[in-house]
Amino acid sequence: MGTRAVDLNVVATHLGIDTSFARGGNGEPLPESEEEQTTSVAPAVSLVLGDDLDAGTGTLYITTSRVVWISSTQQHTFALTYRQIVMHAISRSNAAVGKACIYLQLDDGSEDMNDDYGENGSDADGHENGELPDVAAELLLVPEDESKVDDIFRPCV
Repeated sequence: MGTRAVDLNVVATHLGIDTSFARGGNGEPLPESEEEQTTSVAPAVSLVLGDDLDAGTGTLYITTSRVVWISSTQQHTFALTYRQIVMHAISRSNAAVGKACIYLQLDDGSEDMNDDYGENGSDADGHENGELPDVAAELLLVPEDESKVDDIFRPCV
């Protein structure tokens, strides 16, 4: 039995993660308001959606209002507002990734996320409920250099 390919952008959108936001000429995220400022940039950070959907390695941007991750290949771009993050913590030895990381539990949207699906069982983009894997509303930020976990976590507090 083979594993089914999963479109990470569809899963991210289902979890309420912004996958299309304005970016500057160097690929960095542009501020959404005059007040938003980038407080930290961390290269070589992997992102895992749910329990095991690895989006690869990219650059993490922490701003005054969002957590933004852009893959090294530019294939995936994910942005979360702080309101979407219910809980965040440092995991010193996460079993899923085998090393220290930052755990983010997301607001699952409850009614809002469920309202994205029509009565016919598909979302606004035509994806059938059965096409989306059962993904926990969480993500892991895994720096290549484990000693950077505290540095990345600090601006998020």
